[in-house]
Amino acid sequence: MRGHRSGSSSGGRSRCGARSGTRGGSTDVLARPRPEKKRQKAKPVQPPLLGMPPPAPPGTPRVLPMQLQIGDRMTDSTGEWEVVGRPYTTNGSKNAHARVQRVSQPGVTETKMRAAFEKVRVRRTVDPRAGPRR
Repeated sequence: MRGHRSGSSSGGRSRCGARSGTRGGSTDVLARPRPEKKRQKAKPVQPPLLGMPPPAPPGTPRVLPMQLQIGDRMTDSTGEWEVVGRPYTTNGSKNAHARVQRVSQPGVTETKMRAAFEKVRVRRTVDPRAGPRR
Protein backbone atom coordinates (compact mmCIF):
# COMPACT_ATOMS: atom_id res chain seq x y z
CA MET A 1 0.00 0.00 0.00
CA ARG A 2 1.12 3.37 -0.80
CA GLY A 3 2.20 5.65 2.08
CA HIS A 4 1.43 2.99 4.71
CA ARG A 5 3.99 2.21 7.38
CA SER A 6 3.93 -0.50 9.86
CA GLY A 7 4.23 0.51 13.50
CA SER A 8 3.43 3.92 14.87
CA SER A 9 2.12 6.61 12.59
CA SER A 10 4.89 9.06 13.51
CA GLY A 11 7.66 6.75 12.38
CA GLY A 12 9.47 6.86 15.71
CA ARG A 13 10.09 10.60 15.53
CA SER A 14 8.77 13.15 17.99
CA ARG A 15 6.13 15.59 16.93
CA CYS A 16 6.95 19.11 15.80
CA GLY A 17 7.74 21.38 18.72
CA ALA A 18 7.33 18.71 21.37
CA ARG A 19 10.37 17.85 23.43
CA SER A 20 10.76 14.36 24.68
CA GLY A 21 12.26 13.59 28.06
CA THR A 22 11.98 17.04 29.66
CA ARG A 23 11.90 17.28 33.41
CA GLY A 24 9.64 19.57 35.30
CA GLY A 25 6.87 19.23 32.79
CA SER A 26 7.62 22.57 31.06
CA THR A 27 8.10 22.53 27.30
CA ASP A 28 8.62 26.30 26.96
CA VAL A 29 11.98 27.30 25.54
CA LEU A 30 13.25 30.81 26.25
CA ALA A 31 14.77 32.74 23.37
CA ARG A 32 18.36 33.86 23.64
CA PRO A 33 19.00 37.60 23.96
CA ARG A 34 20.03 39.28 20.72
CA PRO A 35 23.82 39.67 20.51
CA GLU A 36 25.13 43.22 20.54
CA LYS A 37 26.53 44.68 17.33
CA LYS A 38 30.29 44.69 17.07
CA ARG A 39 31.83 48.11 17.13
CA GLN A 40 33.82 48.98 14.05
CA LYS A 41 37.46 49.67 14.64
CA ALA A 42 38.89 52.96 13.42
CA LYS A 43 40.81 52.41 10.20
CA PRO A 44 44.47 53.34 10.48
CA VAL A 45 45.48 56.37 8.43
CA GLN A 46 48.08 55.56 5.80
CA PRO A 47 51.07 57.89 5.97
CA PRO A 48 51.66 59.94 2.79
CA LEU A 49 54.03 58.38 0.28
CA LEU A 50 57.41 59.97 -0.23
CA GLY A 51 57.72 62.15 -3.31
CA MET A 52 53.94 62.47 -3.77
CA PRO A 53 52.34 65.93 -3.82
CA PRO A 54 49.88 66.71 -1.03
CA PRO A 55 46.23 65.94 -1.82
CA ALA A 56 44.17 68.71 -3.37
CA PRO A 57 41.71 70.50 -1.11
CA PRO A 58 38.10 69.34 -1.47
CA GLY A 59 36.22 71.17 -4.18
CA THR A 60 39.15 71.35 -6.60
CA PRO A 61 37.66 70.52 -9.99
CA ARG A 62 39.04 67.61 -11.98
CA VAL A 63 38.05 67.62 -15.63
CA LEU A 64 38.79 65.52 -18.68
CA PRO A 65 41.38 67.10 -21.01
CA MET A 66 38.73 67.82 -23.67
CA GLN A 67 36.82 69.90 -21.11
CA LEU A 68 39.72 72.30 -20.56
CA GLN A 69 38.89 75.94 -21.19
CA ILE A 70 41.10 78.86 -22.11
CA GLY A 71 42.34 80.41 -18.87
CA ASP A 72 42.36 77.18 -16.85
CA ARG A 73 45.53 76.63 -14.82
CA MET A 74 47.07 73.24 -14.14
CA THR A 75 50.22 72.16 -12.34
CA ASP A 76 52.57 69.32 -13.17
CA SER A 77 56.12 68.37 -12.22
CA THR A 78 57.62 71.15 -14.36
CA GLY A 79 55.54 74.03 -13.01
CA GLU A 80 52.23 75.83 -13.36
CA TRP A 81 50.68 76.17 -16.83
CA GLU A 82 47.78 78.19 -18.23
CA VAL A 83 45.68 76.92 -21.14
CA VAL A 84 45.90 79.33 -24.12
CA GLY A 85 44.41 77.16 -26.88
CA ARG A 86 41.38 74.91 -27.25
CA PRO A 87 42.09 71.20 -26.76
CA TYR A 88 42.02 68.76 -29.67
CA THR A 89 42.35 64.98 -29.95
CA THR A 90 44.48 62.62 -32.01
CA ASN A 91 44.93 58.86 -32.29
CA GLY A 92 41.24 58.08 -32.52
CA SER A 93 40.35 60.44 -29.64
CA LYS A 94 42.64 58.55 -27.26
CA ASN A 95 45.08 61.44 -26.78
CA ALA A 96 44.13 65.04 -26.02
CA HIS A 97 46.44 67.99 -26.72
CA ALA A 98 46.18 71.58 -25.49
CA ARG A 99 48.41 74.60 -26.04
CA VAL A 100 49.63 75.94 -22.70
CA GLN A 101 52.01 78.64 -21.51
CA ARG A 102 53.98 78.97 -18.31
CA VAL A 103 52.46 81.29 -15.74
CA SER A 104 55.88 82.52 -14.60
CA GLN A 105 57.16 83.02 -18.21
CA PRO A 106 54.30 84.03 -20.53
CA GLY A 107 56.44 83.72 -23.67
CA VAL A 108 57.09 80.00 -23.18
CA THR A 109 54.36 77.93 -24.85
CA GLU A 110 54.11 74.17 -25.28
CA THR A 111 51.60 71.61 -26.45
CA LYS A 112 50.79 69.26 -23.59
CA MET A 113 49.48 65.80 -24.43
CA ARG A 114 47.45 63.68 -22.02
CA ALA A 115 45.45 60.51 -22.27
CA ALA A 116 41.88 61.56 -23.03
CA PHE A 117 40.42 59.44 -20.21
CA GLU A 118 42.65 60.77 -17.40
CA LYS A 119 41.21 63.64 -15.40
CA VAL A 120 43.28 66.78 -14.86
CA ARG A 121 43.19 68.90 -11.71
CA VAL A 122 42.60 72.54 -12.71
CA ARG A 123 42.03 75.94 -11.17
CA ARG A 124 39.38 77.87 -13.03
CA THR A 125 39.86 81.60 -13.23
CA VAL A 126 36.65 83.58 -13.51
CA ASP A 127 36.93 86.89 -15.34
CA PRO A 128 33.95 89.12 -14.44
CA ARG A 129 34.33 91.01 -17.76
CA ALA A 130 34.10 87.82 -19.87
CA GLY A 131 30.46 87.08 -18.99
CA PRO A 132 28.98 83.57 -18.90
CA ARG A 133 30.95 80.79 -20.58
CA ARG A 134 29.27 78.46 -22.99
